Amino acid sequence: MEIKIILPAKYIPIGSTVHKKTGTVKYILKDSISIYNNSVLVHKLKSDDGTLFMTSINGDINAIGKDTELIWCTDSDALSDYLEYQFEQFDTK
Repeated sequence: MEIKIILPAKYIPIGSTVHKKTGTVKYILKDSISIYNNSVLVHKLKSDDGTLFMTSINGDINAIGKDTELIWCTDSDALSDYLEYQFEQFDTK
């Protein structure tokens, strides 16, 4: 079962499937983008402290602020792991 949760991008795990609050196109949330030419890495973009990337299946790339609210498309297992990790981080502070 797919679960959809609205969160600021900075709280969504990198590599997760997301979409904009007002859209249905699914993206993968990333903190870096690699550009290849004939299997050779020609450029790597790393996000700065306030930015993340969303890449679509057709190759579109969007740079967004980390506070941008997105819909995280996940399942119960991934959500459980995420919440467990968040509680562990809270306990160590």
